[in-house]
Amino acid sequence: MPRIIITGATGYIGKPLCDYLSARGFSIGTMTRYIQSLNGKNLFCFPFQLGEEVNKNIFRQEDVVIHLASACMNTSADESTESLDVIGTEKLLKAARAASIKRFIFISSQSASPTGHTPYARSKWRIEQMLTEKNEIIVRPGLVYGAPAQGLYGTLVNLIKILPVFPDIGLENLIQPIHIRELCIAIEALVNIESVNTREFNLGSPQGLSFKSFLQDVAKHLFNKRVFFLPLPFRWIQGGCALASLIPFLPKISADRIKGLLYLQPMSTQNSLLELSLSIRPPTEYFQQESLLLAEEGRAIFYYLCKDTAPILLTEYQNIIMKLPNPKPVLSKILLRWPTLIRFIEPFGEKPLAKRLEIASHLLETDAQKFNLFYNTENKKKWIVCFHSIKVMLMEFLCLPTRLIAHFFS
Repeated sequence: MPRIIITGATGYIGKPLCDYLSARGFSIGTMTRYIQSLNGKNLFCFPFQLGEEVNKNIFRQEDVVIHLASACMNTSADESTESLDVIGTEKLLKAARAASIKRFIFISSQSASPTGHTPYARSKWRIEQMLTEKNEIIVRPGLVYGAPAQGLYGTLVNLIKILPVFPDIGLENLIQPIHIRELCIAIEALVNIESVNTREFNLGSPQGLSFKSFLQDVAKHLFNKRVFFLPLPFRWIQGGCALASLIPFLPKISADRIKGLLYLQPMSTQNSLLELSLSIRPPTEYFQQESLLLAEEGRAIFYYLCKDTAPILLTEYQNIIMKLPNPKPVLSKILLRWPTLIRFIEPFGEKPLAKRLEIASHLLETDAQKFNLFYNTENKKKWIVCFHSIKVMLMEFLCLPTRLIAHFFS
């Protein structure tokens, strides 16, 4: 199994990719400025600053490098950041070639173009022209969704979240979305595959869907709201983004990323998907499936905590979980059916289930009607409350061995 070196490992695609590949048993080396923000099994880090010289000795012949780092991802991208991306990649590629690594995978973009309207699009195209060796692969994903709200997807989510109406910009344009998990599966296939028929892979929905439909799906499933559209000149949108960047606590929105959507060119993805044996599911399927599974998990967790719940709490729980780095349900079918068994495996620390129990507890504590039900103290005599507390402590003590076992083996 090859060792995988990832640049931009803390980014929108990089972090979920690290988590996915690490969980699959790969040894992951990350090249990043923000070493402290990474953790997990099989992870080791190399300090890396895009544009600096790269020591070829950090690479081995069996390594696969996945290049994601880009200075053009920030909201103030310009010609200087475009050049930094190109020069930085050139130095990284030089070191990787000198070490004769197994494979170099560059994550480009559907928007890559020599006449791109953004520094990001132009830098991606310029880097693609540098990749000429047979072991150097170009991946062009469509609109990547499903990870925590960052990048272009994060820009769209933030706009939907804060705006009562959405600018009518290119709403009938077709986009070709791909879920973050589907992209991770495709990249894993490119890591493992012995030989490929092409060095360029276009990944996204073959049929595509309208930008408007995608926004409506996001609004419905992430925020349980309808989104309304208003025709606005793009200059007004640029001004609004600039104004938002000056106001504290408002999300920083990149006008360039929105602009990039206006000039997306359709790409043929069928051959790439066939070669990787990858199928792309519609976003609505992911949204609906995640919503149903999280609702089932939420009901089980609230039942475990207070034997009851209110629909509004369940909706809030789902909305919060959907924004976590890994929003997938974590309860097994047995625990969904018998939630009281959670007591025997309730983890400590920052485990996913511990975090979700904490979120649900906080929601219960902030709901006036459920507070007394949660603590079960209203209109009860002190001795009953005391007896209940002792019973809870005894149960915690009896369950401690199984909790410790579950914690260390999960």
